[in-house]
Amino acid sequence: MTARDGETPDTDDLRARFQQQARSGLADDRARKARGARIALAAFSTLASVVPLIVVAVGLNAGVGMGIWVAVCALGTVAGVGAVALALRGRTRWGFAAFFVAFTLAQLGDLLSNRPLH
Repeated sequence: MTARDGETPDTDDLRARFQQQARSGLADDRARKARGARIALAAFSTLASVVPLIVVAVGLNAGVGMGIWVAVCALGTVAGVGAVALALRGRTRWGFAAFFVAFTLAQLGDLLSNRPLH
């Protein structure tokens, strides 16, 4: 990028030009979107941490014995709680990854339980 007189602009010139632009709402809009993303991820992660507990309760009510599937579901709950904590701290990428781990562990625990579907 070159300046108008042919010289390359320095950092101070670029900063001054950026601050002269009439985009004061840009930072507010971005912060609002980030906050919404954190809240949505925290809500879904809370759900993902409760689902493994429901899977355990349903499995034990159906007469399925204790086994490795309970440990897998417990790990899913721990991952879901971790996703909530990460989301609330603003680490949405890591929180999203922990959310998927929690969801996957809940599904895996349900598959490993071999409970009847009827």
